[in-house]
Amino acid sequence: AEKMSEAIKKTDKVKINISRPVVFAKTITKNGVPLGLDLKYGPGGSSLLIESVRSGAFSQHAPDVRAGDRILSVNGTTGAPHVLMQAIQDSPSLDMGFS
Repeated sequence: AEKMSEAIKKTDKVKINISRPVVFAKTITKNGVPLGLDLKYGPGGSSLLIESVRSGAFSQHAPDVRAGDRILSVNGTTGAPHVLMQAIQDSPSLDMGFS
């Protein structure tokens, strides 16, 4: 953000491309296999950011889910990151919404 701010200050024209997020769904069955996700979230957030995908349930059953995607819902549950994390931990099968 700092580099972008500096670049904007150096010019009188700025071109910004904005696109709507693509929302998609996946069903993951854990079957005792670790998810293989490194997740991050911020205070006041409403999603979980996937920082990286390692070997695990996601790499096996949802290889198109990648770093930078966001988990928006788990089994119909939306809300604060800790709510999403609890929903992931509580269920062996996960119907998840992503963007």
